Amino acid sequence: MFQQAVVAWVRRHPSWVHGHSAVFGALQRQQSNDQGIQGSRGGWHLRRSLHSETDAAREQAAAMAREMKAQRGGMNVFDGPAKAAHRDRAAHWARTAMGVLPSPSSPSSPPSQQQPASSSQSTGSQPQSGSTETGQLYSKPYREDPLLAMVADRLVDRLDDISGRTFKRVAVIGGAAIHVLDCLAKSRAGGSVQAVTVVDTSPGMAALVQDMAASGAWPKLSVTTALMDPGKEILPLEPNSLDLVVSCLGLHWFNDLPGVLAQCRLALVPDGLMLGALFGGDTLQELRIVCAVAAMERRGGVSPVVSPFAQVRDGGNLLTRAGLSLPTVDVDEVVARYAGGPPELVAHLRSLGEGNAVAVRQRHAGRDVALAADATYRAMFGDSEDGSVGATFQVMYLTGWCPHASQQKPAKRGSATVSFQDLADGLVAAGSGQGGATGEGGDEDG
Repeated sequence: MFQQAVVAWVRRHPSWVHGHSAVFGALQRQQSNDQGIQGSRGGWHLRRSLHSETDAAREQAAAMAREMKAQRGGMNVFDGPAKAAHRDRAAHWARTAMGVLPSPSSPSSPPSQQQPASSSQSTGSQPQSGSTETGQLYSKPYREDPLLAMVADRLVDRLDDISGRTFKRVAVIGGAAIHVLDCLAKSRAGGSVQAVTVVDTSPGMAALVQDMAASGAWPKLSVTTALMDPGKEILPLEPNSLDLVVSCLGLHWFNDLPGVLAQCRLALVPDGLMLGALFGGDTLQELRIVCAVAAMERRGGVSPVVSPFAQVRDGGNLLTRAGLSLPTVDVDEVVARYAGGPPELVAHLRSLGEGNAVAVRQRHAGRDVALAADATYRAMFGDSEDGSVGATFQVMYLTGWCPHASQQKPAKRGSATVSFQDLADGLVAAGSGQGGATGEGGDEDG
């Protein structure tokens, strides 16, 4: 009885146990003898009982991880097939709005007419493919979308700042490929482009690009398409075959983003260029907040509604980990206004194929949650004068080069011959001589 009381007290005071190993060892041996278990195994059981709740939670999380790995072949954050279905639907709407007729080689029943099994970025109801709901709520055609056009223009504009280089073989990976092709066709650097390969996980979007190219949308560019398995994330690109890889708003949907960037590096020739634009962590922060508030109010819990995005601080690390040299990251933040309120924002996201494709998500939020989210959005982020609401889009621009011997490299640590203090003293002395640092020259001149 006394021993049982001591063991119970020890279990309630684990910090004391770790500070008195001798007593703890005796208790381990006593517990092992009572249960007929070896000393080491008995100690393991006793130690585990001291943290039973924590261990149970860890085992539950590990079991969920093993289940997801068995189902999907890895720890996937995003559902690749659902994302491809969202882009198929967006391609169908874009084809209808632009009046692009399918080529004879296109399937008679395009994949874009298949309804994805996932919910959208918002908690609202999901329109059927081919319906006019999105066109009524968000009237901008896909090719003229201001957000995609702006990001693609700023991304491709970086090529015009590079002198003495030509990019003959180019690959465009997912995202706003149509807008990238438009910018390449108009840019000065695009004049040297001979062949462009568009890689996409969506058969509908790839077919749309191919049909637009066949109809003469980009007469100066030779455009081909290649499909990528959304579940495997293996780029269909040959090693050392490209001078330039561009991805405009498509990288944020990859589960293994460092792996995809590494594949881009392998596909580049030495001194080839990688340009990427992806949404940052502050994107759609307003929608994330109001959906969490509405779900807590109506359901008492929160389910991911807005997909997670990479943080700005991780941009340079992603490029370095992929083996790209001279990494550069810069950020733009745009606040778009929607006169139609949250429904127009949702329609815009659907037209872009930016539906919620998180692997573990709530399939149907409910009409009450959607109405609560709409009211909360208008109250927290709406304009009382015109009734519009704002939505933040944070865009990270990534630039990296495939390593080459001709590229500048940092000097070895400790090889400097002049200290920063010497440089500072020299600048002060130079300023004093010219009167710029002390202001004496200004007084004399005055």
